[in-house]
Amino acid sequence: MQMQSITLDQGGLLSLYPYEIPIIQGILSKRGMSWDCLDTKQGIIKLPQQYIGYIGLPDRKIIIKPKHPGITISHILRVYFFLYSAQYSDLDTPMYDVETGNDVDLIAMFIQEMLSVVHKGLPVEYSEKEEDLSFIKGNLQVVPTSLNIMMRRRDAFRCVYDDLTRDIPINRLLLAAAKKIESHVQNSDIAYIIRQFGNVDYTNIPDDIGFNKNTAYCKKAVSLAYMILNDLTLSTDGESSSGESLLINFDRVFEDFIKKVLMEYSNLGKFSYWTSSRSFAFCYRGDEYFERSYLPDLLYDYVDKNGRQTARAILDMKNKTSLPFHNDDIYQMAFYGQMLSCKKIILCYPGNENRSNTALRFNDEKFFLHKIYGSYMNLAGNSAKEFKDNIASFVYRVECLL
Repeated sequence: MQMQSITLDQGGLLSLYPYEIPIIQGILSKRGMSWDCLDTKQGIIKLPQQYIGYIGLPDRKIIIKPKHPGITISHILRVYFFLYSAQYSDLDTPMYDVETGNDVDLIAMFIQEMLSVVHKGLPVEYSEKEEDLSFIKGNLQVVPTSLNIMMRRRDAFRCVYDDLTRDIPINRLLLAAAKKIESHVQNSDIAYIIRQFGNVDYTNIPDDIGFNKNTAYCKKAVSLAYMILNDLTLSTDGESSSGESLLINFDRVFEDFIKKVLMEYSNLGKFSYWTSSRSFAFCYRGDEYFERSYLPDLLYDYVDKNGRQTARAILDMKNKTSLPFHNDDIYQMAFYGQMLSCKKIILCYPGNENRSNTALRFNDEKFFLHKIYGSYMNLAGNSAKEFKDNIASFVYRVECLL
């Protein structure tokens, strides 16, 4: 039976067949997502608003397209590539070219990219080894060698030397992704790819990968590997495979994307963010105690001096398509501004074209905030050059506000 493809808007409703409900429940559980969006009695799921990607079911593939007109899943994948392609990215690389459309196959993309990597050769590095040998290699360790000779050991020479190894962080990551999809794909290409790694230990997966000129050709493969490990769910129905499901939390990805763009590409510097929330209130209720905290997305010129925290600007990312400056966002930003003695607030929105900055002006002149600004990052455009130009344009507009 031919696989049916159904395209839904981000946050849309999907009617499920009875045999699909356990598969959806398994996907939600594996991703740590609430079942509140699923009505098992009526067989309906309201797709979580922040997720885009696709869900593989036995007979059909549900494509969840971004809610922004003119922006496809392929554009979101480009943002993901950017996030996981080292601290500072060469934006001229063809990796940032986009083939328009929402129907993507992450596993097929990864296999194709990995075949290219292994044909060029997996990355290797020199590592220091210490070993007892029957001949001298590298630097001889005199004391342990003397002891070995006295004990008449066959391999008497204790040597320290450098040797090439494939067991390095980037290969551990790539192999971990390949092993995750191995049982699901079961074809000769993935088996061939895995054999090339030899005895690489993939149990310790690095959170971040650094690149140099010798490993730059692996950037796209690394990005796809992180997507497989973080966002890909492989579903099974009994003994048979039901499909792959890619669910990307675009709220989180957009926030991280804007952070990296401004922290790495702005000449102003002074951007920073907190890694954990800060308490601003507490409550005792009998034996119960709890706190309330806040966490801005990005700060400009943040200072913590003698317990007093200030910032020259607060930036917050809002993945919304409707009119900017929602009331709840304004209340949130006004509170952040009060806590950090900050009078400059910038809300960053995704867009599908280059748009000038906008501002919300307050009627009450006595209010500590006079304006809240909005700035748009254009995620559309299909070439690496357009992507690079859009980033430069967004950074310039934000710098003008600062």
